[in-house]
Amino acid sequence: MVSFRTKRQLVRLRRIVKLWPWVLSVAFHIIVLAILSTVVFISFNAKPERREIIPEARLGKVNTQLPLFQKLEHNIKPPEEKDLERQLQKTLNPTGKLKTDTGKKLSVIGIEAKKAIKLPGCDLARLQPSAPVTKFFSATGNAYNIVYLVDRSASMIDTIEPLKRELKRSIDMLQPMQKFQIIFFSAGRPVEGPANGLTWATTRNKQRYKKFIDSIKAEGQTDPRWALQRALQLKPDLIYLLTDGVFSEKIAKKIIKWAKQHNVKINTIAYLREIGSKRLMEIAEQTGGVFRFVSEDQLE
Repeated sequence: MVSFRTKRQLVRLRRIVKLWPWVLSVAFHIIVLAILSTVVFISFNAKPERREIIPEARLGKVNTQLPLFQKLEHNIKPPEEKDLERQLQKTLNPTGKLKTDTGKKLSVIGIEAKKAIKLPGCDLARLQPSAPVTKFFSATGNAYNIVYLVDRSASMIDTIEPLKRELKRSIDMLQPMQKFQIIFFSAGRPVEGPANGLTWATTRNKQRYKKFIDSIKAEGQTDPRWALQRALQLKPDLIYLLTDGVFSEKIAKKIIKWAKQHNVKINTIAYLREIGSKRLMEIAEQTGGVFRFVSEDQLE
């Protein structure tokens, strides 16, 4: 005879056996859900590998033998508008329908396509960029992560206010998916914006940085080395370097070397004084950026 206690144990065992498939199913689904959540999280946060396009940048020396820079030759020239109209009239009968007996139907869509063709070349600026456009004065580029390196030396006491206005306009143009940082430099320790590193270009952050910009005063000598080192630590896609001074050849070579090591493009801006243009042009050309000179006529 089976005892009462043994019967209870058997009943409990049967219940456990019945529940076991459900326990396994729930555990399996939890594991799958955890794996999928991890994959989604990593995919969302991982930055895709890409080289940002800077439409105006010169990526080193241009090879004029490349097909892009060769004049295209075509046997068929796009017809002029009047020729197209005459051709269309010839193929139309009095009823206004296209002739079908000649075997030479004229495609209106084809005509419009020919009118739109520009054979000699193409407008690269109209190509879809791989990242949102940025603009600081007349220097433009496409990048997700941007650092502004701005001179605040004593020589800019009388001209720093228009610069602040343009800097505010530039960050206003940034899209929420972009990140930025502003670093002012003179001699010694640079002055960095309120965020500890790159920050999203949200409306709130833009307002914080506008207050930060207003608090900056011009003082000291011109030395961008420490500011540039800090900027490169942030791993930006693009750096805007603005100054009204001149760098020594030694400093310019260091800047170029560091930028190439970090694969960062530098757009350089000579602000009101052309004295340092040669060095700035060299930095921009060697790092794949663009150089611009800002005159007093361009200030607002």
